[in-house]
Amino acid sequence: MASKAARRAIAPDHDAPIGPTPETAAKLRYDVIAKLYLDGKLDDTHVAAAQEIRRVWEAIGRGLFPRARQLDRIPNRGGATRPREPADLMSQSEAIAWRDRYRPFATEMSVDILSRVSRVSRLQLTLDIVIDNYGLRQVEDWYRLKHGVAAGHLRTALERYAVLAGWVERRQAPEQGTVSV
Repeated sequence: MASKAARRAIAPDHDAPIGPTPETAAKLRYDVIAKLYLDGKLDDTHVAAAQEIRRVWEAIGRGLFPRARQLDRIPNRGGATRPREPADLMSQSEAIAWRDRYRPFATEMSVDILSRVSRVSRLQLTLDIVIDNYGLRQVEDWYRLKHGVAAGHLRTALERYAVLAGWVERRQAPEQGTVSV
């Protein structure tokens, strides 16, 4: 058996940060939005719009799955409780973002069809990149879009979100003309 001093010498340092294993690090994927920002294809407003879309999606998802129950609470003796809506679990700022910005954006972008061949909407392309973190080329291949157009479609969608949110006024997109409002 090892001595106390030897056991202390090999004891893990619980305060030290623990990073991924080399195998996991090799599988990690970069954030597509961050990469587009660093490449100059998106600006601060686009990134803010993408972050808020992610935040709203997380808030919606939070209400869709079972949660752990607090066992120290007194059970409801008045019968069954009504199921809660996902919006009931959102903070006030999340509910405002969902109701006043995301829903109008999603409604508008869901009818903006990008490709007659695959019938993909601008909303679906945006969610694939912003939420699911799929690469531009991958999304273009799936939906049979011309290579190089996904970044422009994403930029237009995020610009529209920012306009609907009131963060910016209607701006000119250099490669695509006026952003539709």
